[in-house]
Amino acid sequence: MRPKRTPAVEITVLNPVWDGPNPGSFKWLRAADEWSSQQTIVGMQYLCPCGCATLGEIRFARFGEPARSPTYKWNGNREYPSIEPTLFHIVAGKTHWSGRLEHGEWVGIVWSDDEERND
Repeated sequence: MRPKRTPAVEITVLNPVWDGPNPGSFKWLRAADEWSSQQTIVGMQYLCPCGCATLGEIRFARFGEPARSPTYKWNGNREYPSIEPTLFHIVAGKTHWSGRLEHGEWVGIVWSDDEERND
């Protein structure tokens, strides 16, 4: 197995349809902040970094909220985001892609056809 790197590119258009974006593209999820009138980033939607075009969602841990599973920590950097822990992108009940978002790049594990996955 070897790591594969895919750039994480923010989609900034408001179109609800994902029109031809690249694998690993993402949109920030926002919610109203109860302490101010501003929107805060609470997570992200992303296209699977492998190129299959399935949509995934990541929810960030928020101060004062009970933890949900899974919940991820975000470094707060909008230009070069990092999240932890490792993300498991599930399709049809199986791990389809796994890896991390590090400094604006999806870093995944590429399995060769003869390696056994431990899903």
